[in-house]
This record gives sequence, structure tokens and C-alpha cells, in this order.
Amino acid sequence: MNANANDASIPEDDKKQAARSTSGTQVTQPIVSFPMDEVRQNSFFFVVSRGGLVSEQPGNRRLRRIIDLFTEPYINARRQDRGVLKQQAFHLLRQQFEFVIQKQVFMRYHERHQSQAVGRQLSRVRLDSILDANGSSIDAIDACDDTDFVRVGEACAFDVVGHLLRDAANELRRKQRLHNHHNHPK
Repeated sequence: MNANANDASIPEDDKKQAARSTSGTQVTQPIVSFPMDEVRQNSFFFVVSRGGLVSEQPGNRRLRRIIDLFTEPYINARRQDRGVLKQQAFHLLRQQFEFVIQKQVFMRYHERHQSQAVGRQLSRVRLDSILDANGSSIDAIDACDDTDFVRVGEACAFDVVGHLLRDAANELRRKQRLHNHHNHPK
């Protein structure tokens, strides 16, 4: 089932409730998926993946600009305080973005994990988080169009935000070292 832009902001509790019957048992129903055109044209989607097209995604560019606001405080924070900054960034971003992954990308990672193939992998936490966000049903995800995008869960989104924050901090440190080296040669 394809969602419209209004469905992208369904509160997490409502998403969970929609996947359960009143008796608390899992209900088999189509998951919410988002068509490629909708995701590619909207800046409130963050696409979890790699590659050039992902970096050009409007939502990915906007999210990275927000991450950049947290980078310097993250670098200057004591190591034990960085987790608080990561939580703050995550909560702000989770309110503004729908974190998604393309169905065919997820399926490729899931199949690699199942066959224990060598190569780039998604962590078990990320795989489980994506499955959980979609009714814990690989069949429901598989029923979506290959080019559609499906939601990722909280654990995956939190992991991605932490990764982006660390990458941004490392990049800023690298730029600062280059700047200092050029302005203060030995």
C-alpha cells in the first residue's frame, strides 16, 4: 500500500496500533510503503543507504545540515556527554524526518545476512529494526514494489544518526587539522 505525504507523519504509537488487533495479536496487513518519486522529491524523507543518489536526496542533504549543527558541540563534549548530544540530535531528527530504506536494498542485505555471504552488511540490529517497523514480516516487505521505500525502526534510525554524527565530527576534525597545518607550518 502506498502512503501519501500525510501518512509519513503517523505517530509511532499509531503505527504500532495499526499493526495489532484489539486482542494484541499480529494482524497480517500490507505495510506502508512510499513510492520512489515521493521519496526523491520530498525533504522530509531520509534514505538509509549509500551512494551518489542518496547524497543528492533532498532529505539527506537537509538532515546532514542539521547534523552539522551538532558536530562542534559533539567534538567539544566530554566522551561521556556525547551520548546526550546524540540523543538530542536523534529526537530532533526523528520529529522532522521519516527514515526509510529502499525495499530492494533491504532485501539484498537481508538475503546476504541469511546466507552469511561476505560483503557489505547491515548489522543484525538494523535488520531487526527494519523488520520490526514493518510488522516483523519479510513477506510484507517483499510484497512491496522493488523501487518502493519502507520505514526503518527506531534502533536503526538511532544507529544511523550516531554514525552520521561521528562521521561529521571526524570530517570537521580533519578540516581543522588541515587548516591549522596550513596556517601554522612547522
